[in-house]
Amino acid sequence: MSAMAVEPEKNKTRLSQLDQLKKFSKVVADTGDFESMRKYQPQDATTNPSLIYAATQQEQYVHLLDEVIVDRKRSGLAGAAQIEDIIEHLLVKFGCEMLKIVPGRVSTETDARYSFDVEGSIKKARQLVKIYEERGIPRERVLIKIASTWEGSVPGPILHLRQGQTLNVTFVNNGTMQHSIDFHAAQVAPDIAYRSINPGEKLDFSFVAATPGAFIYHCGTPPVLQHMANGMYGAIIVDPAEPMPPADVSYVLVESEWYTAQAEGTVMSGDYNKMLSVTPDEVVFNGIAFQYNDHPLAAKVGQRVRLYVIDAGPNLMSAFHIIGGMFAAVYPDGDPKHALSGVSTYPVAPGQGVVFDAIMSPPGKYPIVDHSMRSMTIGTAGVLSVAP
Repeated sequence: MSAMAVEPEKNKTRLSQLDQLKKFSKVVADTGDFESMRKYQPQDATTNPSLIYAATQQEQYVHLLDEVIVDRKRSGLAGAAQIEDIIEHLLVKFGCEMLKIVPGRVSTETDARYSFDVEGSIKKARQLVKIYEERGIPRERVLIKIASTWEGSVPGPILHLRQGQTLNVTFVNNGTMQHSIDFHAAQVAPDIAYRSINPGEKLDFSFVAATPGAFIYHCGTPPVLQHMANGMYGAIIVDPAEPMPPADVSYVLVESEWYTAQAEGTVMSGDYNKMLSVTPDEVVFNGIAFQYNDHPLAAKVGQRVRLYVIDAGPNLMSAFHIIGGMFAAVYPDGDPKHALSGVSTYPVAPGQGVVFDAIMSPPGKYPIVDHSMRSMTIGTAGVLSVAP
């Protein structure tokens, strides 16, 4: 009797906390269990691949997998392509069922293999939206999650969206220590969304990109200096609702510093004492010193070249400059109404992003640099090659 008396009180407390959370945040169900969704009544849902796989191992959901397999046997595909096709349709199948329960939207993730393939990610996203529409789901109820990973890439993948769009984040810690993720484009409770998680854990949250501009995202786990100086950062671009003048070509440049020590042979590790004393071995654009000398950024005479410049630091300020040029516009905050003109060099602080437009008239090779001479000497120098 006592156990039965206590249990409803526990459930009441849980529901009360959930209702409280709903007042301040959008609740998104990260589960493949429809009954849990009906019980807790989230606003949105997500077809997390690992959880959908787990759901298909349960008797009540096996029929969904069987229906997809029977249907996609007629696709004409074979081998790996057929398997990928079945997985995509299975995720959409679950998504359609979820949308019968939740009043909002469902998000479906592109394959993680497309993390560093922008065109491939866009193509796959459009394909998933098309599958939903073929099943009678309007695109307004569908969100596509672009798989993103920091593994093997410094900086991390570029995230690009429009002002007012919602970004659903699933952060998975596959490392060996605590990590977190901090989006400078977001306005969220950091003790919830940006909290550190242990190896093997994951964290889901979402935010509306309300402010336009060029921003950084990075690991915020102490010591933040060490995590960021070891390459845990990336760029998130939020285009304004009121468009800027259209650009002919655009590039993202993330400036940062490397503080290294030889670990063994050719293996390098971060040197925390160098980080504290601000004595970098290299200051770089997009992870590699001088790379745009050998592989120049390309443009043509008269084109508007848009440069999203983010200073990941973690310590040094940048003074961005194109030698031989004058910026057509500088957007300190991404608002086209705040554009500056007649600027040749503009500061970008650690953790800040600034948008630059350049229109070059005579053809030639224009050096792009951090006008701090030390930084330029040890890596932040490249070329904008302007053809006739």
